Amino acid sequence: MAMTPFFADVVRQGPMLRRLVTEGAGGPTVPLQRAAALLSSVAIVLTGMGSSLAAAVAVVPRLTRRGQFALAVDTGELLHAGLPGLARGSGLVVVSQSGRSAEPLGLVRHLAQRPHPPPIIAVTNDLASPLAQEVSVAIPISAGHESSVATITYMGSLLALNRLVDTLLGECETDDISIGRVVDFIDRTVARREEVSEVAEHLARAQTIIVVGRGFGLGAAEYAALTIKEAAAIGAEALAGGAFRHGPLELAGPALGLIVLADAGPTRRLQLRLASEVADMGAPTWLVDTGTAVPARERAGALLCWRLGRVRESQSPFLAAVPLQLLADELAERQGRQAGLLVRSAKVTETE
Repeated sequence: MAMTPFFADVVRQGPMLRRLVTEGAGGPTVPLQRAAALLSSVAIVLTGMGSSLAAAVAVVPRLTRRGQFALAVDTGELLHAGLPGLARGSGLVVVSQSGRSAEPLGLVRHLAQRPHPPPIIAVTNDLASPLAQEVSVAIPISAGHESSVATITYMGSLLALNRLVDTLLGECETDDISIGRVVDFIDRTVARREEVSEVAEHLARAQTIIVVGRGFGLGAAEYAALTIKEAAAIGAEALAGGAFRHGPLELAGPALGLIVLADAGPTRRLQLRLASEVADMGAPTWLVDTGTAVPARERAGALLCWRLGRVRESQSPFLAAVPLQLLADELAERQGRQAGLLVRSAKVTETE
């Protein structure tokens, strides 16, 4: 397999996370403390587009399980259909890796015209961007340059958002020891690159690819489906586990490629059961499991399982992203396409 710019960015994710936790970039610094103070007594709306939205979705359960009202909303939909319902007493966290995308800038500029605009926190990789200059507080992602579609900036967004939640809730799930353990598993998973050819072959007959997640895994599923579309130009859809059972289960069979994300959380048994049942229906199924202690690979009929190692439920989106990135890279190569080379779209979408 070739060393594409996309795969080079995948390899850089572990070292980037180690650098951030070692240097304390994006840690409990003044921007995070200021942001937490602004959000401490309001309903929190997290918003973004693409992988930025996926990162936001992946942290919502940390807030809601502690009794904090929070939701994640597509920025374009919020801008054009949701603003009348954005009441006083809300606070926004706008995630935009570039800080230059059309929808986040349009949202912030529209809200600035209100007599009493809500507090707006930006999470961005560019503190010199227009978005960072027009909000209450800007939190740096600090991921550095990225050559292709979102990889290191997705991981950096996850880390920055989780550190914001740590500061807001008085928790510490992103210390150097915890993230160091996650990075160890990330590096081990990247080293399994050659094994992903078996996964691609397993899914080769599928006409439809669906990635299923629950809880923290829903954001990871949305990121995975987006990455397969962007990096490999293959159609993929993300669904919550319950939503898949409400109708799309009819797709189960050889033409469906199902990817199920399971973590150590309370819905683990539901995800494991779903993967087993759909595989028994003849659908080539790949179970990506971040809820078991020992990394392993298992295969039984139509069910292929990668056990990546056990991490905290809230940290599973970091680890679950990696095998899906490897799959996107492999699928692109099989089509004679350079993974992550955008032909019809752009890395920064400046037009609605």
